[in-house]
Amino acid sequence: MNRSVCMSLLAALSVAACGDDVEPLRAGEVAEPPAPSSPGIIEEPPVEEMPDEPETIEPTGPQTYVSVARTLKFARIDETGRSWGFDLDARVSTASDREACYQEDFRSPMGDEGVDNQFARLLPLIEAAGGAALEGLVQSAINEGDLLVMMEISGVDDWQNDGDVQVTLYRGTGLPYVGTDGYVEAWQTFDIDPEAPWSRVEHVALHDGVLEAGPFALTLPIYVFDFVFYITVGDARLHIEFDERGPHSAMMGGAIALQNILDIANNIDGGQQIPGVVENLGRTFADLDRDDEGHCQALSVALRANLAGAFFYDDTERPTGAE
Repeated sequence: MNRSVCMSLLAALSVAACGDDVEPLRAGEVAEPPAPSSPGIIEEPPVEEMPDEPETIEPTGPQTYVSVARTLKFARIDETGRSWGFDLDARVSTASDREACYQEDFRSPMGDEGVDNQFARLLPLIEAAGGAALEGLVQSAINEGDLLVMMEISGVDDWQNDGDVQVTLYRGTGLPYVGTDGYVEAWQTFDIDPEAPWSRVEHVALHDGVLEAGPFALTLPIYVFDFVFYITVGDARLHIEFDERGPHSAMMGGAIALQNILDIANNIDGGQQIPGVVENLGRTFADLDRDDEGHCQALSVALRANLAGAFFYDDTERPTGAE
């Protein structure tokens, strides 16, 4: 039951994978490894620093960085009433804003206005209905290889400022090694699932070590025991932070259609209370995709990740069009 609840929520913004075992660490294929998480995006970085990649000859020319998400957490409302997220509708909405279905925006912990993340209001209610908190279940799914979000950033000439890089999100496959800190170890090698949906954003800019991509559309798979569901994240955004050794933290966000969440909730064994919560309270909190009758049909959402350096096998099969 708890496992099913976790997987239903992961459908909102998570890339799932189940694959074969991977071989031990591989080095020397990409640029320098990322440093531990900075406080800009991740509040609770892993306890131990990621190991250095074995020393190699300094590469020349544009660099490619491959990362795996070693943590994934839905952005929640903190004790001050603030939340991380994106300004998806380019407006600062109040409780009297008809266009946002009367949903008041958040401020970010840094004080930025206009943050859209209404899923943060619904999430605790879904967890209460399912009898489980998400974080531990999500981490188990990552560590067991059931939820491998892979990011490939290519064409990087300067990690601080570069006007034209490419970002591709894949579903990874493999059983990762997990360190004593309870997180996936850095510098492991994975395959790409060539049959899974993937997304690419081209001509993206890096400014002061921060990459901002979007809006774009994501079609993401989620594995729930013996079933695979797909969900579309509209108006998706991506925020990745770099340092001299590469990307170390990320935030993803976008709009999740209520009907898509309901379709998944209705197919979860043992989750009888969840569809009612989504149907009733989800519509109460919906703030995007307003229809002709004035009802919003989607929820804003944000997900934060800590990244570890990784590799793809040289002979891994890539999806058609992603070669």
